[in-house]
Formats: sequence, C-alpha cells, structure tokens
Amino acid sequence: MTTPSTKVFQRKIDHFCKMRLSGAFPPSEFEGLRGYLSMLIQTRRMPPKIGNRTDWASVSEFSGIEAGRLSQASKLIDPALDAIARFVKMASPKMAAPAATAAKPGAAKPTHSKIMPAKIAPIMVPAAKLVAKKPVSAPVTPVKPVTIIRRAA
Repeated sequence: MTTPSTKVFQRKIDHFCKMRLSGAFPPSEFEGLRGYLSMLIQTRRMPPKIGNRTDWASVSEFSGIEAGRLSQASKLIDPALDAIARFVKMASPKMAAPAATAAKPGAAKPTHSKIMPAKIAPIMVPAAKLVAKKPVSAPVTPVKPVTIIRRAA
C-alpha cells in the first residue's frame, strides 16, 4: 500500500480551508485554524477527540480561537478533521491502532491509550505563540513544548 503524499494532501486541506472556512472566521482566526490543521498533517497527529466528538478545548488552545466559536462552526470544520484522521491512519498505521499485547496476570497496564500513542514528540505548540509577532528589538524567548495527555474514558 502506498502512503499518500503529505504535500498533495496539504494542498487539498488548504483549498478546503479557503473555500469553506475563510468566510466563517476573521482572517487572524482563519490563519490560526489553518495553521493548526497544517500542523496536524505535517506531524501526522490525530485530531483531538473525547469519545467520538472533537475536543474543541484542545483545538482552541492551539488555534487561538475561542472553543465556543469552534463548536458552533463544527459542521464546517469536522470534515477537515475527519479527512486528516483518515490521512494519518493511512500514512502511519502504527499511530492509528496500537498493537494489542497479551498481558500477564498482575502485570501493569500500559500507560498509553488509543487516543494518544505511547511515543509522544513534544513538538505541539499553541498557535497563538507561533502567530504572535514581536517587535524586531524584542529578545527572543524560547517556547516550551506542550504535551497533551488524555485519560482513556
């Protein structure tokens, strides 16, 4: 099975954003959401879910858009998140479905779940910190990586 090209899929999501999402959000919020979707594609991360619903609080943290506004526009955004989830599953099957292992009696349960894989690269940074522009004379401060950890329901 061949893996889909990240560049081709990125162009498709960018086109989707321009056609469907650009009119629903102001330009600054639109760029934050588009940047968040691009980050999911580039890092091949699954969109955040709670059960089978999108976790708008997590999307809000990284896109810089209020969670209430995102949930109101969920019918516009969910098709893109679903497409990204399918892309990630096809591109990296190890992350999509961790292999089940036979547990010995008395053995500790693994700390990862289907929501978040065992190996987490701390590269996800809130979009508000990436988009915010500082004056040229301001000193550059390093941004700490953010890791999202969820409990299985």
